[in-house]
Amino acid sequence: MARERDEIIGLNIERYERLLTTETDPAKHGTLEKLLVEARDDALVAQAECRMRDGDDAEALRHDARRWTLQADEYSVLAKACRDDGARVTYLFIARRYELLAQQAKQRARVMADQRRRAG
Repeated sequence: MARERDEIIGLNIERYERLLTTETDPAKHGTLEKLLVEARDDALVAQAECRMRDGDDAEALRHDARRWTLQADEYSVLAKACRDDGARVTYLFIARRYELLAQQAKQRARVMADQRRRAG
């Protein structure tokens, strides 16, 4: 199932990039840009979920958590500066997803570190 989701995300990214090269209507172009940002973020989220599921080492998860926290902050700043309501909602949604990813990675890193201490 994850493989199909990754394939769909990849196809969406390709499609949006292709459509952006030919779209002349500013409103449609803006919508396509938002969809492309969302699809790229979906790809990052899918990679992160895979890493957490596969049990990468705790330090890598802590690094990911820091990076995702920064991403969440960046999208929150974009949302605050955005005048378009639809884009603001999208940016806030993306920021929240990054915050959740960061929290999950931190929790997973703590669990892994505890398991290593108990085992070693």
